[in-house]
Amino acid sequence: MTKQTFLHDKHIELGAKMVDFAGWEMPVQYSSIIEEHKAVRNGIGIFDVSHMGEVIVKGEDALPFLNKVVPQNINRLNLYKAVYCQLTNKNGGIIDDLIIYKIDENKYLIIANASRIDEDLNWLVRNKSGFNVDIINESHNYSLLAIQGPNACKLLEDVGITNLPLFFTIKRDELFNVNVWISRTGYTGEDGVEILVRNEFSEYLWDKLLESGKKYGIQPIGLGARDTLRLEAALHLYGNDLD
Repeated sequence: MTKQTFLHDKHIELGAKMVDFAGWEMPVQYSSIIEEHKAVRNGIGIFDVSHMGEVIVKGEDALPFLNKVVPQNINRLNLYKAVYCQLTNKNGGIIDDLIIYKIDENKYLIIANASRIDEDLNWLVRNKSGFNVDIINESHNYSLLAIQGPNACKLLEDVGITNLPLFFTIKRDELFNVNVWISRTGYTGEDGVEILVRNEFSEYLWDKLLESGKKYGIQPIGLGARDTLRLEAALHLYGNDLD
């Protein structure tokens, strides 16, 4: 059965064309792909990317464990910093590409591709033998919103996020009195943030951000423009540009 994000009904209300993507019913476009693409390049767009996976790796051996399963040197990852990396199999082939954030001492957040969550978890669990580490799939508890475009940070500052994280870092903050993780990352080639929030607050934040962003011409953006934007920025998609 196709899964739905907690924002599914919001997309229907906005007239989105829905498609099956990686087992999720997701909006491919609301108006037109070209219009949405230009909105992000020239102004600001909001994306529902809640189909992405969130995995916590924690414990006293979290660091050596991650250093075993990815080729990057996780020792160099300072607190709240992120790294783009690959999850590789025993032959060096790519199981998935990931972003890993260090969110506490001996605690890391992994963002995984929607289509690869099960495979990633399977590989991580298979390789944890001998490590004192917990691997927790939090994908079903969180929604992920992306605010992207040259006006994205202006909007966040307008709504009270006065100290935005630096590029490829993450921070805890409150947005409209809701506790969130805000990371200075994205998949468009534009500046912006991704907001990780517990599911029960996702609709509230979606509505508040759309309302607050009207002055900047904010538009909801579907997977179609997400694809053209990331292609234009030469950002890979697992299953299309790498496997």
